[in-house]
Amino acid sequence: MSSRARELADIYLSTCANLQQGIKKGVVELADAVIVNKADGDLLGAAKHAKAEYTSALSLFRPKYPGIWRPRVLACSATTAYNMDATYGTCRQQYD
Repeated sequence: MSSRARELADIYLSTCANLQQGIKKGVVELADAVIVNKADGDLLGAAKHAKAEYTSALSLFRPKYPGIWRPRVLACSATTAYNMDATYGTCRQQYD
């Protein structure tokens, strides 16, 4: 796998319903960041709930980079641009 593809694979982009599937497949524990999209309109509450669930789930895993980086969980909306600056900043911070 190319290094660029590896970087992209470590960011887990999620909608509100993917937590259980991500944990089952072992994807969440590999993520450097989890980004819950569609945090707008009628789905805002569900996105905030999903963010809390991912944060809780990630606290159960050993960090890949102890003392250096803890996976971050963010909620954003690509449609309304809610929290997109923080999302982009987190991605840049991880890979700079």
